[in-house]
Amino acid sequence: ERQVEFYQRMRELGLHGEAAQGFAAFANGMSRITTTGYCEEDFGKLSMRQQIQVNRRAAYNFTRIYSPGQATSNIPVVQWSPDENAPNMLPLEEHAAEYEAYLATVLGYGFDGKAYQRLAWDGPKSKAAVRRWIGFWKEHRAFFDNGYLLHVREPNGQKADAILHILEENGQKRGLLVAYNPMETEQRAQFDLPLEAAGWAPSGGQAVFENGKVLSFDENRIEITIPPFNATWAELD
Repeated sequence: ERQVEFYQRMRELGLHGEAAQGFAAFANGMSRITTTGYCEEDFGKLSMRQQIQVNRRAAYNFTRIYSPGQATSNIPVVQWSPDENAPNMLPLEEHAAEYEAYLATVLGYGFDGKAYQRLAWDGPKSKAAVRRWIGFWKEHRAFFDNGYLLHVREPNGQKADAILHILEENGQKRGLLVAYNPMETEQRAQFDLPLEAAGWAPSGGQAVFENGKVLSFDENRIEITIPPFNATWAELD
């Protein structure tokens, strides 16, 4: 009842609301947008690799409307469904690749991540994945809170995809390219960057890659190597 009252107050104030659950929302004029990939049926029936692909495509579309700082996304480590054959990522060390790819999708887009699990890691590989992507999110949080996101290449599960975070501070623009590889082999991908959409003169610049390597990129095009079924990033100035 309090939830319904809240929705009604929102409408009276002329504010848009996105409801947590549809059953209490639609009759009271709220929407139920699941474009961040939140679909409990998927968590219970799709394989982890299918979930990652579906969620990243959903995140790509969600950020056409909302900023990353307005979103959260789930990481279902434990079994979501009572079905004993439902997908899960336990033990994490045996599913470190899927775990890291899930973290990369959620935190790479700048979303808050809600992980359903009892332990953050259970071995060195899963610990390294958590530290890598939590560290990435903390280090670049200003992009997600105060910047905006541009779409570079839509995820289709068949080739590398990417997004570009933009942050402007003191009249200076900076970019953060996050590139994903859905395939099982390393990919050297070339992306055309939508710098003009950010008001960034397409004359090229300097890219600092995750591994610390510094290279110049030509006009609005950049080439980046992405590990198998994983992601990486580059900071652009």
